[in-house]
Amino acid sequence: MPDGNVICRTAADLERVYGKPCQVPGVYGIKPFTTKKNVVFVHWPVVVIDDGTAILLESFWGHVDGRSPNERPDLIGKRVVVIGTLNREPPTDEYSQNIAIPCISPVVRITPETLD
Repeated sequence: MPDGNVICRTAADLERVYGKPCQVPGVYGIKPFTTKKNVVFVHWPVVVIDDGTAILLESFWGHVDGRSPNERPDLIGKRVVVIGTLNREPPTDEYSQNIAIPCISPVVRITPETLD
């Protein structure tokens, strides 16, 4: 997959790029996801873009090679660039309910953001 020269910095950028490869700069973090009863069922890696939108890194539904919540503890709270295909929601199988959150899957690369 090509790296994609499209850079998504805002929710408006995301709307134009769904289904395509792109680069997403933002802050790497771990976000808790809860059930309807407000019980945390997983902590999962996300990148948060400058407008506050969180983007899931891969799906936690288990049908793809997911990311580990402890994958890159050295990057938590730091600016990164995530390269991959942007989806409107996480890939899932036909039996799973889904959540409304953008998702990069597959993730090709996560690197610390550098100033040009």
